[in-house]
Amino acid sequence: MSKKGIELPVNALIIMFLAVVVLAGVIAIYTGVWQPSQKTTTQASDFNAECAKYSAIGCCGDDTLSGCSTQKSQVVSKASTLGITSAADAVKRCCGE
Repeated sequence: MSKKGIELPVNALIIMFLAVVVLAGVIAIYTGVWQPSQKTTTQASDFNAECAKYSAIGCCGDDTLSGCSTQKSQVVSKASTLGITSAADAVKRCCGE
């Protein structure tokens, strides 16, 4: 018995199902169903605030200035909550390098 007649509709149904799932995912992303958590947003704001302080005291140009060491440790601490593990990467991101 030949199964060619049934294989095409089953394959087509599977492809249509996958297309609907992908379309639903794209719609969910653009309508805001999948958003970063409040915790992530707060952590990013805290990191940006520490970066602003670090930059304001002139540490981006010369990190040997008074207070830079303390502020750098604050920046690195806040960066680690965002998954940035390297102190150098935290400072680069902070100073826009």
